[in-house]
Amino acid sequence: MDASVKASFDLAHELWELPGDACRPTQPQPAKILSPDLERALAAAAASQRKEHHSESTKGSGHEASLRASSGYSAEDVWAWYHSKETATDNLGTPLVKKAQLEMLRVVCQRVCDELEENSNDAIEANPLMWMLHGGPGTGKTEVLLMVQELFKEVCGWEMGLEYQMVALQAVMAQ
Repeated sequence: MDASVKASFDLAHELWELPGDACRPTQPQPAKILSPDLERALAAAAASQRKEHHSESTKGSGHEASLRASSGYSAEDVWAWYHSKETATDNLGTPLVKKAQLEMLRVVCQRVCDELEENSNDAIEANPLMWMLHGGPGTGKTEVLLMVQELFKEVCGWEMGLEYQMVALQAVMAQ
């Protein structure tokens, strides 16, 4: 394992508690992120978001670069999408989505539904969901990110850079 990759995993393990059994349902734990680290991460995300807003893909789209309330989808839509991933199989009956991948999708779906409820009750919004997805090569990290992006675009109707932001540190997803 490359020294920088090992250092990244070691830092991640310091910041986030990892469950002993990755397939066991878990609740996200608050990150142990120091204020300067958080400020740097937020500044980088803001710079990325500004870049996204000025890209060709959003010009003329009619969207203004601001936080907008969610609409046009329900918790039932979100869970129906999740159930479709949970039950998807190939022609041999083998599940297409692994248990650990489903757990990550469940956490994201639950958060989307929690925010829907907060918005409908005019509740104070909670802090953003910060969750780390990691694993060895070929474990399905990229597939999970693509499925989350599908949920956000197809079910919620969100656009990256406006309603959500994805961050990747290295490899294909960072590109």
